[in-house]
Amino acid sequence: MHFALSFLFAVIAHALCPPAIALPETFTAELKENIPYCQGLPEQVLDLALPKGEGPFPAIVFVHGGAWVAGSRKEYEKEINGSDKYNFLKGAAKRGFAAMSVDYRLTRNRVPEFPAHLQDVKCAVRWLKANAAKYKVDKERVGITGFYAGGHLALMAGLTNEENFREADPLFAKENAHVKAIVNWAGITDVVRFPEHTPDFAKLVEAVFGGTLPKAKARWEKASPVYYVKKSSPPMQTLQGTEDKIVPEAQAQILAQKAERVGAKHALILCPGLGHGLDDPSKKSVREDNELVAFHHLLHFFAQHLK
Repeated sequence: MHFALSFLFAVIAHALCPPAIALPETFTAELKENIPYCQGLPEQVLDLALPKGEGPFPAIVFVHGGAWVAGSRKEYEKEINGSDKYNFLKGAAKRGFAAMSVDYRLTRNRVPEFPAHLQDVKCAVRWLKANAAKYKVDKERVGITGFYAGGHLALMAGLTNEENFREADPLFAKENAHVKAIVNWAGITDVVRFPEHTPDFAKLVEAVFGGTLPKAKARWEKASPVYYVKKSSPPMQTLQGTEDKIVPEAQAQILAQKAERVGAKHALILCPGLGHGLDDPSKKSVREDNELVAFHHLLHFFAQHLK
C-alpha cells in the first residue's frame, strides 16, 4: 500500500514542511558517548542516548549524511532551535526510544568504495542487538533513519538481507541487521539515475561506487535501494523538499512508484518550496524550523511502527 502525502498550504513567512504530531516527553535521557562498535581498521564508534527506565525500549539507529565522504555522528547531537529538547538523540530518548548515532567509514580519494559504509552500518545494528540486554533495548523493535547519504544507507540497511553485501567474517554474526521501519530524509534511491538528475555529482558517484556508466551499471544498481523494495519490505517514510537541487524530488518519486507497484508501505511527505536539508532557498535561516518538524515526523512514524 502506498501513501503519497503532498500538502499545499498558505505560506506566511517562509516555506515549511507539513505539520507533524509532537510526541510528549515522558523520560529523562542519558547519553553514552564514544562506544566502539566495530573492531576493524579503523575502529568505528557510536553514541547512545537511553531513556531512564526499566525498558526494554524500541530503538532508532541514526545514520549521518555527508555524501559518503564527510560528516559525523555528532550531527544528531546538535541543538535544534537553541534547545537540547530537540537534540535528535536526547529528544528521541526523552520520548521512549533508545537512540544510537553511528560513525562509519568514509570515502577518501576513492578509498574505501561502497559497500564499506553500509557494512559498518549493518555491523552497528548487529552490535545493538548483541548488546540489547545491557542497554535495555528490545532488539525486535529497531528502526533506522538517515539524512542525505545517511538516508541512502538507512534504506540499503533496511531493505537488503543478510546475504547482500555480507562480509567474509562479520562481527556479531549471530545477530541480524533486520529493522522494522525506515525513515529516509532526502537520500538517493537510484544510483544509476542520480548523475542524470544531478550531473554535477557524477564524479562523486564514480568515486564512491566505482566505475563509470555504462560499464558500472550493474554495480550501481546493486547499490540502489529501489531495486530491493518488495511487498514484505519494512514500512518506509521519505521526507523530501520539492526544490532540492542536490537530491531532487524525482529520486523520492522513483522509490514511491516502486513501492506502489509492488505493494510496499511507503509514506512520501513532500515539503513544498524547500531545498536540500529542507532549506528555504530564499531564507536560509529557517532550516532549523524544518528540521524540528522533520524530527517530529520521524518520531511519530517510528512510534506507529515500533511501539
